[in-house]
Amino acid sequence: MRYFYFGVVFLPILLLIAVPNFAVAQGLVPMQCESPQSCGTCEFVQLINNVINFLITFAVIAATLLIMYAGFRLVTSGGDVSAKTAAKSMMSNVLIGIVLVLTGFLIINTVLGVLVPGDSPVLGWRQVECLYPTVPVTVPYQAFGADGFIGFTDQQAGTGSVGACQVAASGPCSVGALQASGFGALASDAARLVGMESGCNTSALSRTDQTTDGRTTSVGVWQIHMPAHAVNCGAQQLDCPSAFRDSGRRNEFNVRMYDVLPGAEQLYNDCVAALQNPACNHQIAARLANNSGDMGDWACSAVRCGVQTSRNNRCPLPGV
Repeated sequence: MRYFYFGVVFLPILLLIAVPNFAVAQGLVPMQCESPQSCGTCEFVQLINNVINFLITFAVIAATLLIMYAGFRLVTSGGDVSAKTAAKSMMSNVLIGIVLVLTGFLIINTVLGVLVPGDSPVLGWRQVECLYPTVPVTVPYQAFGADGFIGFTDQQAGTGSVGACQVAASGPCSVGALQASGFGALASDAARLVGMESGCNTSALSRTDQTTDGRTTSVGVWQIHMPAHAVNCGAQQLDCPSAFRDSGRRNEFNVRMYDVLPGAEQLYNDCVAALQNPACNHQIAARLANNSGDMGDWACSAVRCGVQTSRNNRCPLPGV
C-alpha cells in the first residue's frame, strides 16, 4: 500500500516537470530554419535540445501513468503474492528508469551548456536560444553596408552629411572621383549612397559590427566588412578574413560578433589602416558593385535614397 501512496504523492511533482517541457516541445524545429542555408550551429543545438525536452516530456508522462497502474495493481492484488510482487517490481523499475532518464538529461544539458557559448544554462531546465538580428529603433543613423549587416557608422565630420543622400560637389566622394575609382556608370548612384553610408568620412568605424573586445569590423566610407572581404588594392594584398573567427555571440544590436585571432593583431591593424584610405575603400566597393551590376550590396541605403537595385527587397528595415 505504501507504494501506491508513494506514486500518488509523486504524481503532482512529475506533472510539474512535464508541463514546462511539453510547452518547449511544441516547436521542435527552430522557426528560423526555413531552409538549410538559414540554419547554423546554434539552431542545430537548439533542435537537439528541443528533441530531448520532447522525449523527456513523454518519458515523465509514461512513468506517471505506469506508477499509477502499478499502484492500482498493488491495491487490487488482494492476497495474491505474485501479483503484489509484480506490481512492486513494476513500480520500482519505473522509478529507477525515470531517475536514469532525468540524470541523463542533466548530463546532456551540462554538456550543451559547456559547448554553447554565451548565457546558455549549465544545469538549468531552460531552452537553448538563438538570437537573430532585429532592427534597433533607438539609434539615430542606420546604414546597410557591403557586409550585409545593418551598420551604425561613426558620426564624425566628413565631406558630406551622415545619413543624407547628399552628393559631394568635390573630394573623394564626388561623382568624378567615384568614376575614376572604377564605379563607371554607377558613379552617380554611388555618390548618393556614400553620403547615407558614412557622409564620406574616410575614417568611419561601424558602431554595431564589432569584435568581442569592442573594436570595429567594418571600416571606411563604404563600411567594408573585414571578416568578409580581403583588401586587394594594387600591391597591397591583405587576407583580412583570416584575422577573425566567429565568436558565436551577438552584441546588444543582435549583430554577429567576431574575435581577432591570437597573432593577428598586426593584420587587423593593417586592414583597418588600408580601408581608411578612401581610394582602397572605393576600389573594393566598386569591385562589388561592378560584379553585381548595381549598388545592391547597400540595399537599405539604396531604398532610402531612391536608387533602384536588384536587391532592394532584401532590406530588413521596416518603412524604408
